[in-house]
Amino acid sequence: VTDAIATLLTSPRDLKHFIRDVDRAWSQMRGEVDLDDLIVLTVLRHGATEAFDFIVKNIDIARLDIRDNDTFESDTAKSLAEQWKTLRDGLPHPAQVQKLVDVLSLPRISERSSEAPSSRQGVRHGEPVDYFARILAGTMSTTEVRDQDVLRDIEAWKRSAGRQMLAKLETDTPHKSPYVAAWEHLVDDRLDGNELIEVATTMIADLLGTRGANASMEHPAMLAVWRRCNRRIERDTKNEWLIQRIESCLPTSLWLATDLFYYWASVNHGIVSDHGRATVRAGVVAAAKARLSTVDLLLQSLGPVESYALTRLIYPPPSRQPTDTVPFSAWGWLVDLLIPASRVAEERVVPDLAVLVIDSTSGFRSGDFVERYVLMRDRVTEIFADRTREILGIFAAYKGDHKHALGAKEGALEWLKELNQSSSGAVAPTTPN
Repeated sequence: VTDAIATLLTSPRDLKHFIRDVDRAWSQMRGEVDLDDLIVLTVLRHGATEAFDFIVKNIDIARLDIRDNDTFESDTAKSLAEQWKTLRDGLPHPAQVQKLVDVLSLPRISERSSEAPSSRQGVRHGEPVDYFARILAGTMSTTEVRDQDVLRDIEAWKRSAGRQMLAKLETDTPHKSPYVAAWEHLVDDRLDGNELIEVATTMIADLLGTRGANASMEHPAMLAVWRRCNRRIERDTKNEWLIQRIESCLPTSLWLATDLFYYWASVNHGIVSDHGRATVRAGVVAAAKARLSTVDLLLQSLGPVESYALTRLIYPPPSRQPTDTVPFSAWGWLVDLLIPASRVAEERVVPDLAVLVIDSTSGFRSGDFVERYVLMRDRVTEIFADRTREILGIFAAYKGDHKHALGAKEGALEWLKELNQSSSGAVAPTTPN
């Protein structure tokens, strides 16, 4: 690489401009970009302008990983390597230019990996920070999150020297926080799996303390630490930890409890195997039965209707997951709470239960794509057993406008009518006021 630099910077003027530009940029961005990439790009800017301009024009495509037989690639992406070789070979020193470009580790135009591992601050990365754009600008905006600030916060947390890192991660933001994004990008080289679990433990406790029943995984920092953990934690080594964290959410936030199972116990993107998921699921049910022991405790744990926490507790989303190990018939203890809870808090409980017992995608498989909200009678009877008529009466008496609950109401009225007609001489079931 040093020989390539010496070959391309052939005049004192070029060398002077190179030293000046690197020194100026580094004084502004020390520790905020990769120094090797800054040096290489500055050499190309002054010593191989055509190559530099090609990279500037094509940086987004040059960063893309190469996948065999990718039918969705654009023609430009497919042909970029050939375009690069044609331009490079027309330059006075093609081998030296390629040697420098290899340092940048750009998949589409690098011929071999640099001897050093790819830097987290290298120009190959366009997210969450476009380090190439940062180098081109030669400076940073005062509003940008500085990598060195994030790294200092991480090191301070490791030394137990304060909560600044956690405080910044947990700051409530409607969108993905720039600080969280920078932290997620840089943390792999700084925290091991156990340290990440410690961060997750503290954040769960903090969210419960600040948000109560509205705590959920839908928080930029919680999602960031989950993504890091599902790449770093060996499967089934933290099952007991996960059960304990879910139990800690009850009865404060059933939303966060079911979220933790949904995200962390996913066999696709979680920290468990198929067997581990079944173990955690059993632990979740046992914890719920122990902690949600009264109607009041159940109701205080419920967040907004849109979280559908009751449905997700009884029937966790099955998409791409193993069949649930807990049968619907095992929820009798919860039914004894749901019936009175539905009467006390109709607008919160009834729509949630309606989502559980209606088929909201009837017709989809036949191709008509019509949402018909059909009541699944077999599921109702399996869950509610000898209290089926009671829940049908509750659905039938629903006074709100939630579309799923209205579908359940229609199905319940029809079913009750059939039951009354088939019970010759029987007294029709009454519905609650």
